[in-house]
Amino acid sequence: KIIDENKDKKITLDLNGHKVTTTQDITNYSNLTIVDSSQSEEKQEDVGTGVGTLRFIKNNGLINENELTVSGGRFESTVDVAITNNKTMITNGGTFNVSNIAIRNVSSLTINDINIEKSVTGVNNVSGHVEMNDGYIYSTDNGIYNGSFTMNGGEIYSENNGTSGTSSGYGSVILNDGKITAVNGHAAYRTWYANITVNGGEYTSLNNIAIKCNYNIYIYGGTITGTIVVEDGAFTNGINELIYGNTTVDGEDVKIYGTNTYV
Repeated sequence: KIIDENKDKKITLDLNGHKVTTTQDITNYSNLTIVDSSQSEEKQEDVGTGVGTLRFIKNNGLINENELTVSGGRFESTVDVAITNNKTMITNGGTFNVSNIAIRNVSSLTINDINIEKSVTGVNNVSGHVEMNDGYIYSTDNGIYNGSFTMNGGEIYSENNGTSGTSSGYGSVILNDGKITAVNGHAAYRTWYANITVNGGEYTSLNNIAIKCNYNIYIYGGTITGTIVVEDGAFTNGINELIYGNTTVDGEDVKIYGTNTYV
């Protein structure tokens, strides 16, 4: 445990190219920043410099109970969750290669940069808010799952859903910019009492409805590509297949495409 009774100490953990494998969870109660100085331009000139790695093979990974900033390093996990954020977390870097969930968030998570190169769920947003400004998330199931989500940039690529929420009232979605590609599921999906607002960006489903919501969808910009659209210009009927929900479209920059057409 990283214990700080007053929760005001600033601690920097520099992995510095070392690989640490632990069977114990790590709990942070301080203001903790994780970096990997081995990846600086100066040290990259040294032949054989490795990537600093935290590898969790048992228990609960890293648990944040105060403030956590991830600015570098590699995080590998064979347990259920690599990092659980219960308070405030910011990512300015870092690479995740995990067998299940990269980050479990129940409070405030800001993603300024990240590389989730392997996960089942990139972020399991249990009850908090996630803001994504840049970075890359790959998942086999859900990129961002549940909770309130704002996307200002970056990219999500998922074999199933880009961002989804399958329980009532689990937070609305605001898509300002960025790119989401869903192979078999939806680029963005929410059920009851959660709105989806699209202001810009690119959102694609290769084999399904791109934007699906059982409540309200507001589209003011962006490029949306799904698998079904009506050919004869019956825009309202077509959008119900391409975009499922109580939908409002208002914007000169809106572009909507379908790969299968029906007259």
